[in-house]
Amino acid sequence: MRQQKQTAHDLAVKVLHFSLEYLQSQVTKCRKLANIGEGPDALKSAAIAKAGVILLAKKVEVLLDQLELGNVEQDFLLSLVRDFHFYLNKEQLRMHVVFTTAPIEVHKGMTQRIPDQLATIETFFLSLETLYNNTLSRVVLPVDEPQKRCDQATIEITHNLLIALSTKREGQQQREGFSLLVQKNIKHFEGEGRMKI
Repeated sequence: MRQQKQTAHDLAVKVLHFSLEYLQSQVTKCRKLANIGEGPDALKSAAIAKAGVILLAKKVEVLLDQLELGNVEQDFLLSLVRDFHFYLNKEQLRMHVVFTTAPIEVHKGMTQRIPDQLATIETFFLSLETLYNNTLSRVVLPVDEPQKRCDQATIEITHNLLIALSTKREGQQQREGFSLLVQKNIKHFEGEGRMKI
């Protein structure tokens, strides 16, 4: 039991360090989205990041209290790791769609940061499986109101961006079609020689 308590404590310290880095990256992203993001989706993304930061910061504070008291609750630790897993997966989904449609300055560095953070989360899950002596689910489902709002906003943002991409591609195809039509007409007139006036 003492070994398990020590292991939970050690894992909690690692989760705490991860939490601080994650929260810092989200605050930085929030600032960038608010300052140089484009359109309503950038503001919505900033709002999602802000809500996640506030929620997770409160939970990290609880984790700090548990560490100070020397009594880390495994179930709370698992809950916190699952929260990070949820928010990172939603952020990764938005990132993939944004990079497909309109990559902007705000998203530089995300292509490496998010997979690295998800890999760290996986190591936490593996450690927790050892503590619980059981396989733990990695299913990403919203479990509370802030996560449900994040999930809904992610759906809206990805939908809006995919619609914008589709519209952009349709417009590009129309311009390319028009350009081909003009080129055909030019060749036709060139073939007939100069037009007589």
